[in-house]
Amino acid sequence: MKSLILLVVGLMAVGCGKSKSLTEEEKKVVGSYKRNFEGTTDKLVLHENRVFEGHKNGEKQADGTWKIVGKEVFAEGNDGSFVFKMEQNGDLTLFALIQDGKRTNF
Repeated sequence: MKSLILLVVGLMAVGCGKSKSLTEEEKKVVGSYKRNFEGTTDKLVLHENRVFEGHKNGEKQADGTWKIVGKEVFAEGNDGSFVFKMEQNGDLTLFALIQDGKRTNF
């Protein structure tokens, strides 16, 4: 029994030791992005710990985690996911929303 417990604890420790380093692609998108749209200022902040914050007119409106899939950045929060296209000039363009498992492209 003690061997089994040690084995499980050892496996958990190995799993926890996985590298959390950002990929080169992730390093390129870390930072803040702003846009002015219809009289509001929207700001997206992608942190190095893969957490994002969304602000509207200076007030935090959303948060969650982010990840890159292909050439898209997914900002996943409690109310759904925002999908951004990674542009060649370094900008992110919001072009889809995923809610209740359904993706809506703009």
